[in-house]
Amino acid sequence: MQWSFRGKVNWSARRLMAFGFVPALDAAIFILLIAKSMAGGNELAFTGCFLFGCQSVHIALVRRWFAARQA
Repeated sequence: MQWSFRGKVNWSARRLMAFGFVPALDAAIFILLIAKSMAGGNELAFTGCFLFGCQSVHIALVRRWFAARQA
């Protein structure tokens, strides 16, 4: 979903695409980092934690939007 500054949804993607985007992006970044040997264990761990955090924030925003929509 994309929200406006007023908190209204401008557009949304299908559920599978929306929830699958960050994990797919995460996998692509990991594959590139490992293939290029540009990162060690610490960098991979940081990248994984950061992308997990992004997905968690996305899920929290969707949950908040859904709860407001049901009220």
